[in-house]
This record gives sequence, structure tokens and C-alpha cells, in this order.
Amino acid sequence: LFPSGRGASRSLRVPFYSPACDPKETENMDWTGLLKWSTSFADSTTTDPSVTEMTEEKRQFLSAVMESMVRDEIKEMKALLDVLSKEEVPVDEKEAALEDLHDRVDNIDVANDLFKIGGFRVFKHYLHVPEPSLRWRALDLVAVLTQNNEFAQRHVLQEEVMQRIVDLISDEDPMVRTKAVYASSGLVRHYKPAELEFLKCNGFPALVKCVATDTGKARLKALFLLPYIVEASDACREQATALGLVRTIAPWCVAVDGVSREVRELSQRLMVALVSGCPVNHAEANSLGMLQDLATLQKSLLEELKSTPEDDRDGIEQELLDWSQLQKLLASPPTQRKAGGAAVPAAVPAAGAGAAGGAAGGPNLLLAGPR
Repeated sequence: LFPSGRGASRSLRVPFYSPACDPKETENMDWTGLLKWSTSFADSTTTDPSVTEMTEEKRQFLSAVMESMVRDEIKEMKALLDVLSKEEVPVDEKEAALEDLHDRVDNIDVANDLFKIGGFRVFKHYLHVPEPSLRWRALDLVAVLTQNNEFAQRHVLQEEVMQRIVDLISDEDPMVRTKAVYASSGLVRHYKPAELEFLKCNGFPALVKCVATDTGKARLKALFLLPYIVEASDACREQATALGLVRTIAPWCVAVDGVSREVRELSQRLMVALVSGCPVNHAEANSLGMLQDLATLQKSLLEELKSTPEDDRDGIEQELLDWSQLQKLLASPPTQRKAGGAAVPAAVPAAGAGAAGGAAGGPNLLLAGPR
């Protein structure tokens, strides 16, 4: 930006400016000299004789070329929505239209444009159709639309589809279940109104059931989402033992064989969220002998670390860190989370005490005091 090299005035002192410059120093800058030096290289009085004004014909040609290269996203999305609005269109064409929309709305501006042209009201119908291939594609579209997009989260919530999405977490089709959890995650994360509506619609028990009964990707996505829900709602954390969640994931947290590393790591992170500040879950986990099993797992991981090339150790080292956090929590006295999120020492309840109360509070109990 400043003169240097051949032709530059040696007497021109223009120090590099930054917000940290001393104001007194900038007052002495030779701004006039810099202007004269800059303008000496731009002579507007001479023109290149080879440069002529563009004719109207060339201007129209260039405009047509540019338009052909730039996609009119709104026009094309309206055409796709037209396909989805017609009952007589074959299922495979509707699948293709949903997939095309999915690819476009990965761009947040395009996603918001879809709502502005009324697109969601057209395709939300496909959350209710009998064809699983259309249901899961509609859910996938919801997930991509709402992920880290408060504008989209707000508009989807206004369409009152949360209960339907929660119901689809228990759908008979595995792909629909997976995409329903995915859509739930995109809709509720970092948007409190959707989070509260999700709990009101019994979303937490639906995720717990999915973890316990599913064996595929839906379980993984539920394990990923649950720590967020538990951290956001003390009531959900306190209901975990009664719903059987602690007992379900405890064996996965410490399994040396039989589960994938991904399931084990996600289970450990969820267990950390469950036992932090909740004496009932803390007691339940310890009653299952988790500390002893964690010691066995540590030995296995350390042996695996020794035999693994140094460049491939990141996953094992991360799991050892997760292991250490969980082991420390279980070995320490339980704490009780109070209003405002502070954790204080708590009395140790009898193992399984949380299950005695069952889920008698119903869905409204899960709404009590989200942090």
C-alpha cells in the first residue's frame, strides 16, 4: 500500500498504520506527499485508443451470458415446490425434488429464502405421508434448514411440527428414526423456545427409548444430542435413572469389546453429564460397579496406545481424557446442583432410589426449572 522500490521518494516517511499507533506520530505523517506520489501514476487525461464504448448489442450479449451462468435460486426452488405440491407426481420425482432442495439450502441465505417464498408449508406435508423415503427426506431437509439458523428454527417452530418430529423418533423405518433425531438436534440446539417445546412433546423420553432400542445411526445421533438436553434441563438429568438411561449406557461406557469406540466415547460423555450434580445418577452408576470396570478399560486403552503408531494415537488419547473425567467424577463424593447451576456436596441416596419415583411427574415434570 505504501511506496517502495524504484521511483519511491526516499524522503517520504509513511509508517505502517495500526490502531496501536501513537497519535502524535500520525500527526507528522506526510499525507500530502503520499497523495502526490500516488496520483503521479494515474493520468486520467490520456486514453487508450483501442478502448471503445461497448455497443448495445455487446452489452445485451454480455448480460445474457452472465444470466446464464448465475442460477436463479428462488425461481428454481419455486419449480421444485410446484413438483412437491402436485399429488399426481410420481414418488421418485418427489424424492428428487426434496434432495435438490436439500442441496440448495445448505447455504443459509438460500435456506431463509425458502421460508420467505412459503416453501416450508409445502414440504412439511411430507412429514405425514406413508412413504418412508419421503418422510426421511423431509426430515433431512428440516435438519439442514435449522442447523445453526435461528431464523429457520423460529419459523419451523411456528409451523407446529415438533410433536410430529418427536413421534417419528419411534418410527418403524430406521432411516426415518435417524433423520427424526437429526432434525430434532438441528431444531433445538441453541434455541431455547424449541428446546422447551421439545421437552413438552416428550422428546427426552423418546431419545432415551431410541438409545435403548435402536442399534444403528439413530442411537448414535441420540447419544450425541442427549448431553445437550441433560445440560440444559436439570429435570431431565434427574429423570435419567427413573427412565433407565444410566443403566442402559453404563455397560457401553466401560466395554472393552462388543461396542464401537464411537458408542463408548459418546456414552462416556453422556454419563459425565448425567452424574455431574445429580446424586441419584451418581449412586446408580456406582451401584453398577463402573469404577472397577473403568479400571479394566484403562488398562486395555493403555496397552492399545503402546501398540499404536504415534500418528494414529489421537483417538485413544482423547478417550483416555474422557475416561479420566468420568473416573474422577465417580470416585468423588456426589454433588447436588442448585438453582443457578452451582454444585454443592450432597447426601448419597440409596442405589436405585431414583427409580422408585418412576416418571410419575409426566411430561410437565421435565419442564421444571431448565437452566
